[in-house]
Amino acid sequence: MLIFAAIALCLMSGSLQAQWPPQPPPGTPRPAPDTGQIDTPRSRDVFDTDVFCPGVVGPECAPKVLDGPPHGGVSAQTLAHKPSKASNRAFERAGRAWKRGQSEQALRYLREAVRLDPAFLEARLDLGAIYAKTNRPERALHQYERALEIEPNLALLHNNKAAALVMLSRWEEAEKAARRALQLDPKSIDAHYMLGIAMMKQGKITSEAATHLEIAASKHPQARAFLAEVQAALTIEPKR
Repeated sequence: MLIFAAIALCLMSGSLQAQWPPQPPPGTPRPAPDTGQIDTPRSRDVFDTDVFCPGVVGPECAPKVLDGPPHGGVSAQTLAHKPSKASNRAFERAGRAWKRGQSEQALRYLREAVRLDPAFLEARLDLGAIYAKTNRPERALHQYERALEIEPNLALLHNNKAAALVMLSRWEEAEKAARRALQLDPKSIDAHYMLGIAMMKQGKITSEAATHLEIAASKHPQARAFLAEVQAALTIEPKR
């Protein structure tokens, strides 16, 4: 039986809301946005609980890894890989534990699954996502890097890696990971969002950053506040 997990980036309301100074009266020159005032996303903002369903098959948990090749593709080796019975059993138990709200038990089962089968890609994806959701981005990043050893050209992995790096405030690395995700999947709105945030945090208030945030705003309303500030800064300093 195929049991897949959907891992989706969804930067929701709350901690990503821009916190800029009060707006000046009309006609007053506006300074460029202070990128230090952008909140770093927390784990609950990066991974959407409603669509993250480890161990569950159903329309609300549409597979994004192995049910047909996603953008970025997976290798024939991964498609052919069959986890051992023991590791698959641990993976299924992790899914049930997660549905019951038992995150630590879910993590324990997932660690067991990847110990028994280090090439179990779905288990590593879920392990990374739950680490991120429980505010352990360093451990999440480690799992995504291990998963990238299995599938170096899977856009979803580079995207999730970028999100973990954003949570860790490692902006330059986050930019690199988001660019790789976009190279593999140019339609990834989430990767555009990660890239826009990473660029702003580095002070790269450019037309490119505005483009990424404009694309991200179609899915993530919080991107609109960032976009407005970037556009205002570019109006003041059009050469940037």
